[in-house]
Amino acid sequence: MSFFYSPFTDKNGDPIDIFHIQHRHLNQLLSKEIEEGYQVEYKTNFTDSVKKKIPKIITSFANSAGGWLFIGVDEKTLAIDKLEKPLRTDYSQIISQLLREHVSPLPRFNARFLKSKGSSSGVLAVYIFEGNNPPYVTDGTVYIRNGSSSEPAKSQRSEIDVLYQKRKDFDSRIKDFCKREIYYPMDDRDVTKVVLCNIYIMNTAKSFSQHSLMHFEELAKKILNISPNQFHNYIFSNGSVVFQNSKVIGQSQIGTTLEVFSDYSAKIHIPIQWLDDNERDIAIKELQHISGQHYVDDFLLLDGFSACQSFQYIVQQYFQFLKSENIDISTFLYQMSFENAENSILYFDSNPYKTYISKHDIPYCCKSTLQTTPYYFKQQTTCNRPSDFVILLMHFFFLFGLSPKEAGEMYIEAVKANPTRNLNIL
Repeated sequence: MSFFYSPFTDKNGDPIDIFHIQHRHLNQLLSKEIEEGYQVEYKTNFTDSVKKKIPKIITSFANSAGGWLFIGVDEKTLAIDKLEKPLRTDYSQIISQLLREHVSPLPRFNARFLKSKGSSSGVLAVYIFEGNNPPYVTDGTVYIRNGSSSEPAKSQRSEIDVLYQKRKDFDSRIKDFCKREIYYPMDDRDVTKVVLCNIYIMNTAKSFSQHSLMHFEELAKKILNISPNQFHNYIFSNGSVVFQNSKVIGQSQIGTTLEVFSDYSAKIHIPIQWLDDNERDIAIKELQHISGQHYVDDFLLLDGFSACQSFQYIVQQYFQFLKSENIDISTFLYQMSFENAENSILYFDSNPYKTYISKHDIPYCCKSTLQTTPYYFKQQTTCNRPSDFVILLMHFFFLFGLSPKEAGEMYIEAVKANPTRNLNIL
């Protein structure tokens, strides 16, 4: 797990994050005499006065090293359970609304109400992640942590420059990571091009425990034990393990590749299969008939079924691995890109696809190289939620010009018609 500050520890002395703390752990605030400081702040109740301070408190943590805000803990005695939770009250939504009204850009946080057994009272624990996109500004002012206080950054340019440099450094980290380094035949000009989907999943936590070389051997075995396993071989690289589902090794292999790093980041490269000549001829006639367009034979037709199968099998195997390792992906972001995808059509032999064409004409990818902006997985994410895979799949459809929701329906209808393709993805 990544190194971060937490006032709570488990029986082994390891820090407990916001996703795993329980009400009983709150007693450690008093037993360890955790006072307010650079990464901890207490509020006894959720009054209007406290609500007004919430934006500057949260941004001060985000502009600094992150930290914890506890509401329902007496600031002097550290007595807990001072906050009542009325029925249907969603404190996380209230905080989100306060931030939307006063803060830009929005910092990342997670809030959990820890209720006392047999009572409606408890403590609202809010963990604010160290921001990667500073400065976070509250009503025109940049707040930072100074001891146990949230104070405006000094007027000297240097403090603001430090925050902007932090953002620049983070953007550079993303750019350096989200690029393909694995060889594919498309890198040579004299071979048939490959339409390639790249998925980059990056752990943005700054510090991570160092692993021995044996760790990578264990990591490889664990991934291969995930069922169904899609890989035929793996090789070790510099700080990563590269899994390949092609039986051919070296520069001739064009199969799907999964590269997993020591911090559990991943790079996934999926070549998208073309329709064979017979399937292509049938698909072109079908598309021309439905759309009335006769230019379709100028396009590259890709097999939507096999693309979705490869996408699901590989991505879900990775998520299953994260689940087996109990990895929290709240610090993970993802970016997707296509290469050599211009004038390509992701084709589905399904009624929803044909209906879509009759309404919207033929969707296709109109750019040679394109990519999404980086996105964090949604807050309160636990790895291997079905929605995490679906989010990535929707981006995949979107880059091919398809409405994500309707594209999902196309695939479901197609696999119903052909049970051998049925992967039960949604």
